[in-house]
Amino acid sequence: ETEHFEVTLRARLLGPFNPPLAREGFSMFDRVLVGMSRLGESADWSAFAVGLRRAIDLGKTWDAPGFVAAAARVLSMVFDEHLGDSAAASDALSAAATMGLLPVLQDQMANLAFRGNDDAKALALWECCLWGGADSDSSGVRDPFSMRRAAIAASRLGRMRRAAEWFDLAATITAERVKVFPATSFRVDACYCWLKAGDGSR
Repeated sequence: ETEHFEVTLRARLLGPFNPPLAREGFSMFDRVLVGMSRLGESADWSAFAVGLRRAIDLGKTWDAPGFVAAAARVLSMVFDEHLGDSAAASDALSAAATMGLLPVLQDQMANLAFRGNDDAKALALWECCLWGGADSDSSGVRDPFSMRRAAIAASRLGRMRRAAEWFDLAATITAERVKVFPATSFRVDACYCWLKAGDGSR
């Protein structure tokens, strides 16, 4: 039974879910999610949700909040984006947060708010959980695509300077860590927002 993993093997499994790796917001569960998405209509999202719930239960047994948070984050995505159940998506995050409201959970809470067109709530959450956020710290999630969504939320709220800052942060993280995606696209958006903010020299 996986509940009785030998201690060192379990530690190796759980290690990547602890800081600093956890702040990248891309776990083995996310990798499976990407693979499932490529299957198209043949993807069995309900079965994947069952597997994620099992992982969450194991993580609670092991007292591993980072592991639980990573699985719950992806479970929330599955419910919201593939099974059409936004209430279950929110509940999955709330349940995981009882072990600690980690930045990866707040990031997905922000995503849910963003998809629900609540830009103010989404931006407030991202300011708390993303690296470079006004209320965050070095443990913040370093996901350039979440930063892009934060920028979009800020722009829709009329906060063009803050939108530009988020696009700049997304470009910085992309240039450093995401080699398969050009940082230039974020920099172009940042320039436009700086211009709209009245700072064309940026």
